[in-house]
Amino acid sequence: MTAAVVLGIDPGLAGALCWMDASTGEVLDVADLPVELEGKRKSVDAVSFMELLNTHPTPRLVAVELVGARPTDSKTGAHTFGRNIGAIEALVTAAHLPMMRISPIAWRRLAGIAAGAEKNASLAAAVRLHPTARPFLQGKQARHDRGDAVLIASWGARHG
Repeated sequence: MTAAVVLGIDPGLAGALCWMDASTGEVLDVADLPVELEGKRKSVDAVSFMELLNTHPTPRLVAVELVGARPTDSKTGAHTFGRNIGAIEALVTAAHLPMMRISPIAWRRLAGIAAGAEKNASLAAAVRLHPTARPFLQGKQARHDRGDAVLIASWGARHG
């Protein structure tokens, strides 16, 4: 029987992707968002992103964090951030995958992360809720972006 896979995406340039079996909550894989250097700026590496999609089980749903520019972002930074989120959404759409956007407040609430908690709170919550995530969130891989992707996938598994 094929797993009902959900893909959770934390879309920042230091973001991550998490493939999760929606029926069991098992974390199948976590990968860093592939980026490339365009001059002095980083952008989503579309070819590598599609290769990741093609080498993993096809998700029944892609849950993408719904984010926007912050008032403290520079104009250039906000433009780059929006461009990269648009690229991720376009690639998911081009792959004919159903997509849901989820606010950080919603997935953090589901994970039991209090408002105002440190960014690294997502690492502890991800391992607590999904013990199979531990190998992907240890050592050099222990970054909140990876924990965020696990929790976004968890939200998608529950609501998708």
